[in-house]
Amino acid sequence: MKNCAFPSILAVLSLLTLMLLALSAGPALAQCGHPPNCNFPSHITVCPSGDFMVTGQVRDVNGNPCIGSTVHMQFHPPAVGTLWVHPAYPFPVVSATTNLTGTVTFQPMMGGCSPGGFVTFFDNAGVVLGQANTINSPDINGDGIVNLSDVTLLARAFYNGYTPCADLNMDGAITLSDVTLFSRHMNH
Repeated sequence: MKNCAFPSILAVLSLLTLMLLALSAGPALAQCGHPPNCNFPSHITVCPSGDFMVTGQVRDVNGNPCIGSTVHMQFHPPAVGTLWVHPAYPFPVVSATTNLTGTVTFQPMMGGCSPGGFVTFFDNAGVVLGQANTINSPDINGDGIVNLSDVTLLARAFYNGYTPCADLNMDGAITLSDVTLFSRHMNH
């Protein structure tokens, strides 16, 4: 009489083979992100208090979320422009880990504006997963606080013409939505 409680030898060997393949593929799994399937912002807005979140999605070649992957965000400041960085904030490279949906979140504590500067997002293997080409902040002058000096710069841009440093939502125009966004960060 055949006992159904015990798996067949073939089933056990198949399971062992799959386990060995999974173990041997360990280093290959370290680089999960497939750049065309990843989603990172094309620009980032930062605040000295760190209350702007920079979020990205890391996906593999099949579009599945990469769970527990380390992602690094590296700032490349321009030769011209001002970036203020909180003394406690690790700069220029910050690391974070993806969650169960493949989402990674950074909380930069910075101010200033850097037209011409950019940010890269990359994995442990050095594969670039995304790039943001603009960095700006309600702390327009980069002195580490959003104050009346920044109000003056925003008002000048609002009434006298476009400047990317005052375009906080990066829609190509200085509008009331930039003023509203700015006002939420006064004295940060």
